[in-house]
Amino acid sequence: MRISLYLFLLIWIFQGNLRAQSFQPDFSFTLELQLPVATQNKAFNGIMQGLVNTEPMIQYTLPNSLSFAIGGKYSFFTVNEFRVSENITGGMHTMGGFVKIGSEKFHSDRFATDIGIKVGYATNLFATTFYEQDPADLNNKLTVGKNRQDFESFYVQPTLGLILTADERNAYRFSIAYNYSTLEFAPTQLGIETNSGYTAEELNKGTGSLLVGFAYTRYLGIPAATN
Repeated sequence: MRISLYLFLLIWIFQGNLRAQSFQPDFSFTLELQLPVATQNKAFNGIMQGLVNTEPMIQYTLPNSLSFAIGGKYSFFTVNEFRVSENITGGMHTMGGFVKIGSEKFHSDRFATDIGIKVGYATNLFATTFYEQDPADLNNKLTVGKNRQDFESFYVQPTLGLILTADERNAYRFSIAYNYSTLEFAPTQLGIETNSGYTAEELNKGTGSLLVGFAYTRYLGIPAATN
C-alpha cells in the first residue's frame, strides 16, 4: 500500500506541471468496472479470487479542479476451490458507499487526469454452499447446507483515472486504485471448521485489493471554457 500511495502522490505533483485545461466540467456521472486482485491478508490472497468491482459515482468539480464525489460500491470475490479441502462454492459480496475528494484536471480538450481518495463503509457478505459426493449415484448433492455471514468494515481507496474525451459530454478512462479494508479475513468466515493452517499473525490483518479496469463518464453540466 505504501508504494501505491507514493505513486499517487507523484502523479498528483506531476499533473500540476502540465498546461492549463481548455475547459472545466462541473457535474459528472462515472461508472467504473474493474478487476480486483486480492493482496495484504495472506489467507485472503491465497483463497479468494476477485471477479468484479463496480463503482458508480456522481462528482462535482470546482473551477480550480478540486472535486467532490459520492458513490456506491459492489465487488465479488469467489472461493478458489483448489485452495480449500472442502467441496465449497460461493464467495464474498461487498456492498457499500463512499465519499471522494480529489482533483479532476483537463490538460487539453481530449486528455484529463482524475486523482483522489475514496473513504467508505461496506458490508461484506459471505455466501457459500457446501457439497459432498453422494456414493449412491456419484453426483454432487447438497448435504451440508448454506453459510451466510456478514461483517462490517471501513475502507480507504486511492484512485487514479486517465481520461480521454469522445466529445464534450462523453469520456472514457483507464482506472487504477488500491483498496485497503479493515476487514480481517479468516477461512472460517466461509463456514469451514478450520483456518486452513494460517496463523493468527497472518490473519490479524486487514484485506487489500488492487483494482484495474475502465470507466465511462458522462458530463452533465455544460463545460465552461477557460483561457
